[in-house]
Amino acid sequence: MEKMDQKIAHLDKRIREMPYKIESSAKYGKSRLKEMTPDEQPFNQVDNKWYYVVCPGNENDVWEIAKFKNDFKDNKFKVIKKIKNGELSILYNMDYGRHLQVGYNILKKWISNINNKYFKAVYRWNGGEEWSPILAYDYEGDMIKFWVWKDFKTWEKAQRGIVTTAAIGLRAFGYWLIW
Repeated sequence: MEKMDQKIAHLDKRIREMPYKIESSAKYGKSRLKEMTPDEQPFNQVDNKWYYVVCPGNENDVWEIAKFKNDFKDNKFKVIKKIKNGELSILYNMDYGRHLQVGYNILKKWISNINNKYFKAVYRWNGGEEWSPILAYDYEGDMIKFWVWKDFKTWEKAQRGIVTTAAIGLRAFGYWLIW
């Protein structure tokens, strides 16, 4: 009986601490997920940071989030993700340096992304490896939801831990805003 009382007391303590942990980790996540623009040319230097690209998916009118680490040391073509109309990749070009593109024959570049047709957004994670975000596109709310937790690298493990949820909503001009 004494062990059960200790477990209940421990659980009660965790529940009381939870709102503070959730709020602090949500602020941590929001402050470290930075939207990138093509003008910044983030891929021209190796920074070993994680990038998240909201790009067309394998089905029509479906957006997916691709995650990759910017650790490319050479100026070669690198496929990040295969999608229905080609590939999401990084390509080196003499004029632009390294840049994102979508497609096979007709390449849609991030720098010529008109009306967010080929890319909704590109984010860089400026946090450490000990905190890992997972981003998912929510079609009903037309927003990106992200979860941040400590020491969990997969969704299955995150469900067993304390998970923080925040959302990124769509602004009028087609860009994404963390709120």
